[in-house]
Order: sequence, then structure tokens, then C-alpha cells
Amino acid sequence: MYNLKVENDLGLSHQLQNAKVSKLISGSIKRKNQPISVAPEEDAPLFWRPDLFLLDRSTLYARLDPLRQQRILKHYNNVLISEFYFLEKSGLAYCAKMILLGETTETRQLYGLIAADEATHLEWITPYVDLACRTKPQGKLLPVLGKIIEDCDANSLYYLVQTIIEGWGMMTYKVMSKACQCPHLKAILKNVMQDEAIHHETGPALFEPEKITAQTAAFIYDRMKAYAEVLRVGPQTLVQCIEKEVGELSITELETLFDDIKTELTSHLKLQILKDLMLQPQMEQYVQRLTDENYIHPYSAAECAKIYQKTRNFEQFV
Repeated sequence: MYNLKVENDLGLSHQLQNAKVSKLISGSIKRKNQPISVAPEEDAPLFWRPDLFLLDRSTLYARLDPLRQQRILKHYNNVLISEFYFLEKSGLAYCAKMILLGETTETRQLYGLIAADEATHLEWITPYVDLACRTKPQGKLLPVLGKIIEDCDANSLYYLVQTIIEGWGMMTYKVMSKACQCPHLKAILKNVMQDEAIHHETGPALFEPEKITAQTAAFIYDRMKAYAEVLRVGPQTLVQCIEKEVGELSITELETLFDDIKTELTSHLKLQILKDLMLQPQMEQYVQRLTDENYIHPYSAAECAKIYQKTRNFEQFV
């Protein structure tokens, strides 16, 4: 059972070509008295305002005309909702593995119920993601999470996914729901947040740190570092969205941009939340090691700019 292999294939087709299957999915959700998602109107407002991302503090963004500002914001809104979509899509593969790894009937029941939640969340969010984007995952967290789902044993997953990621998701959905300008999406994100809170509670309830071996300890710590690194580098995808509109920025312009949007401060706050989620009983030594090795310390605006430029140049080269 430990060597069970589940592939978290985020490129799986999701074109809604089988009308009968789509009808069965929506009918099942409706029968459980869950709301049915609908596509946003063409003239609907953007989901989130620029001040949520501190774009209103950026001198570069302020110099742009309203139309260009709108295009940047729309693109970044789409990137964020796409990341939510792929996180829920990952949840299906995760639950499939956890059901099969379950050592008791109750554990399999639990993950069957969580799987139903993940399927419902995916159905809710799907109308907000363009067809062409449903097989093109975006976001630095997704590759990290995919490797964890595919390679981890059940006990490590209780900690790395159920405790940390579900907890992070709960807090993220809460913030994004409160700030959302689209009433229907706002309600969806609030419902997802409430489910994520329950999912998160199951992690500490099932995780048994005394079962960690030397091999799994090394993997867990490596993944904890990867989680922290995703936050330390700041909003790299936001900068990508800006460059898509204005063209390639110089290192000085990148440093100013990262500084204007308070990257170091916001990353610090996020890292503290991550640290609190990681601080479970008997996991203190791992968190202390992360702290000692500076992984709970954000990169400066200048460092974020250099990381962004290096990544951009590498992607252009390959």
C-alpha cells in the first residue's frame, strides 16, 4: 500500500464534452442542496481590486492608463482563479490516493466525503476558468504539491497536505472571499473556506509524528522548505502579468516594483502564518531548523527582483 502510485495529472482534459456526465455532476450537487455555479456575466466587475495586491502603491502601475491597468488586473485575477481551480483538481488525485491508503473504514469514509467536497469545489470554480486554461497549470505551489501527492506516504500527507495546505487554503479563501467584488464568486469562496476548515482539522487528528522515519523526515523537511520558498520570493506571477502588458523590466524597475508593493512585509506576514500551521506537536524541531536556516525569513525586494530576472532569463533560454 505504501508504494501506491497516483499521478496528479493537472493536464487532464476538462472540456465538458460529455453533456450526460456534466448533467450527472450538476444533478448530484443540486440533490445535496449545494448551490450550482454559473459563468460570470461579460460585463461583471473584476473579482479583486488592485489595492488587495498593493498595486495602488506602485509608481509603475500608477503611470499606466486605466485600460492597461485593467488588462493587468484582469490577467492576474484569471491567474489566481486558475490556481484555485488546479488546487481543487489536485484534491481529486489526493483523495483518490488517501481512500486507497486508508487503513480503517472510517478513514476511507472520511476521504470519500472530502473527495465529494473537492469535486463540488471544482464544479463551482470551473465556470470562472477559460476552457483553454483548464489544462495549463499556473502557480509556484502546484509543482510542489503535485510531487508531495505523488510521492508521500499517508502519514506525511496528513501533515504536509491536510494540516498545512488545507490550513493555508482555508485562510486564503477567507481573505479572497471577503475582498471579492463578484457576489456569486464571493459566496462560492466562502463555502469553500468553510469546507477547508473541516478538512484542515482532520490533519492533526490523523497525523502521528512518532511514525516518522529517517527517510520520511528528510522528505517532510525538504517539502517544508519548498513551501517556505514559494512565499519567500514574493508575488512573482503578479510581476509576470505586469511584464506581459508593459514589456520586459530592467533590474532597477523590478526592484522598485517589488519594493512598492511591499513584498518583504507581505511575505513576512505570510511566512508567519505558514510557520504557525507547521507548528504541530512534535514538529517544533523541524520549524526551528527552518528558522535557523533562514527559510522563515523573506527575500528583500532586490533579491526578489534578481530571482525573477534569473527565472525569466532561464525560461527564455529554454
